[in-house]
Amino acid sequence: MSRLLGRRWLLPAVVVGFLLVGGWWWSHPDVLDEEYGGSMRAAPVAWREGRVFSVGLTDPGHFPADGTLRLRSIAVHFSKAPEEDPTVEVLRCREVRTEGGGTLAVGALHRRPPREHDCVAAEAGTVLGPEHQLVAVLHPGSPGRYRISGLTIGYRLDRAHLWRTGTETMSTSVSVGFRE
Repeated sequence: MSRLLGRRWLLPAVVVGFLLVGGWWWSHPDVLDEEYGGSMRAAPVAWREGRVFSVGLTDPGHFPADGTLRLRSIAVHFSKAPEEDPTVEVLRCREVRTEGGGTLAVGALHRRPPREHDCVAAEAGTVLGPEHQLVAVLHPGSPGRYRISGLTIGYRLDRAHLWRTGTETMSTSVSVGFRE
């Protein structure tokens, strides 16, 4: 009798186990490098109203080469900021092809990215492919040192990846100073 009872519950237990594992796999994709490894420290520049600093948070080629990734949310994290929080604008920029057959990404600039990078606001619904990178444009609120420690990206993959959704946090190290 107990053997019959054990067999009766075996199939439902296997199905429930499969659903749990499959559900976890579907909701936890890991297509982004957790440790981006980007590190940059800029020399302090004079602070003034309207000054900005642009820095690449990711490089082209960072996002999936097969298919697309659609942003659901994005947040930039600071480990240090002066008394007044900065405003951060995150852009999706395209790499620029050079005459020699190479590509040029947005690095670190004391201005907005150049027009040829075709930058647009990185907001919910923005599509990212292998030719794109995320760029932060920092609008400092006051003089001092600002340190970006990472970013959290919520996204949804395309049909080729079964529309999996996920949220991943990537660490980076960007430090920029503004003096009076």
